[in-house]
Amino acid sequence: MRLSVGISIDVDSVASHLRGYGINDSSDEASVYRIAVPRAAELLKELNIRATFFFVAEEAERYPELLRSLVTEGHEIASHSYSHPMVAQGDWRALKQSELVRAKELLQSISGTQILGFRAPGWEGSTELWQLLAETEHLYDASIFPSWFFLLIQSLVGRRFSLGSRELKLAFANKAVSVEQLGGGRRLVSIPVSCSQFCRLPYYHTLKLKLPAFVFSLIRWSTLQAEAPINYTFHAVDFLGLDEIAEKRIKRHPGMKLALSKKLHLARTELLKLQRSRKPVTLSMLAQEALQAY
Repeated sequence: MRLSVGISIDVDSVASHLRGYGINDSSDEASVYRIAVPRAAELLKELNIRATFFFVAEEAERYPELLRSLVTEGHEIASHSYSHPMVAQGDWRALKQSELVRAKELLQSISGTQILGFRAPGWEGSTELWQLLAETEHLYDASIFPSWFFLLIQSLVGRRFSLGSRELKLAFANKAVSVEQLGGGRRLVSIPVSCSQFCRLPYYHTLKLKLPAFVFSLIRWSTLQAEAPINYTFHAVDFLGLDEIAEKRIKRHPGMKLALSKKLHLARTELLKLQRSRKPVTLSMLAQEALQAY
């Protein structure tokens, strides 16, 4: 039986992306919801692939028909928080009710399905977050970025970290899909960003848009050597061309200066390569597989 690969798409609006770069005055969310997500869904339908879409609930509330159409097509809806808070806005314990519980309840109401998964903005995962997610009846967390490359990304967007900090520890955390045994007898499945067997280079779509093709091919090859499930992550803006967006400050995001035809070709070819070697599934299916094997 073929090993699985979870496919997911972070539906960060242009405004949410720019907040990650410290730009807080953008209001562009429509381009992602009206153009990018339907375009991604069309490609997935063509390839007969089911994926997990992580939504910011505050934004998704204005597009209920879109979420329901994704569910109808067999995709999974998961939580990317209520308002996409960055780290400086507080820790997850303080934000439990407003960001975890509120997002879960709202997305369930909109989509008509149970919300099982969570991915934190900025890959701000932690064991503390796992406990909160288990308490709020999530099945899995997809927030851990277990690569030294994560530290480089953080420095590029102006975030600071220090040796011995939580970020440094998480950069070298377990890179396999795993079942975490937590306090109170609770369990949570951790689905981290997949990394290469050597050097812990992340295998995710943002790097495909930035690295030379032969370098990314080596990362793919090394990652697929693992005899274990993996996951592959897109951002919704990976399905947008810069000329389709009024908010041009997003051009700093990886891949935004590429022609749309090139971006769509890169997305299609990567999905096809994965489909030939692995069985594409939603992240909740990946989590269920992990629990069955536990």
